Amino acid sequence: MSLAKASLWTAASTLVKIGAGLLVVKLLAVSFGPAGVGQAGNFRQLVTVLGVLAGAGIFNGVTKLVAQHHDDRRQLNNVVGTASAMVLGFSTLLALIFLLAAAPISQGLFGHQHYQNLVRLVALVQMGIAWANFLLALMKGFRDAAGNALSLIAGSLIGVAAYYACYRFGGYQGALLGLALVPALV
Repeated sequence: MSLAKASLWTAASTLVKIGAGLLVVKLLAVSFGPAGVGQAGNFRQLVTVLGVLAGAGIFNGVTKLVAQHHDDRRQLNNVVGTASAMVLGFSTLLALIFLLAAAPISQGLFGHQHYQNLVRLVALVQMGIAWANFLLALMKGFRDAAGNALSLIAGSLIGVAAYYACYRFGGYQGALLGLALVPALV
């Protein structure tokens, strides 16, 4: 694929991702006001950090090693196998910590323990975030700009729909869960 085509795919996916993010934040702001957006910002930062920790921070390395060894099947299998085990191990460990410590995490994030079940759901959603990021790292390593861009576009659009469904069915807690689902679907 030419550099121009790859750049167009990347630009299109970036525009859709930014647009989806702005739409979600606008829906959140209109529905819950500044206080709701403020708490959601703290929650979103937690989800972002969880996404990095759940993947053990290895995604840039995975991209580099897949690009480096894409012609060597044995090395590629070693990279993918080791990275998969790390993602599974770290995301499972984080899920257990968040499932067991839901009350203090809810207290620290929101100032009360009413959102413990939300924290427990996010414990499971972060596993999806880790695997989604892992798959994107693999696609980047294989230099599949179109596949990567289409995944980001589809994930962003599905993420907006998931956010809206969570908001409609779950109110503020649902909206927060929807915020966590968006990166898992991208």
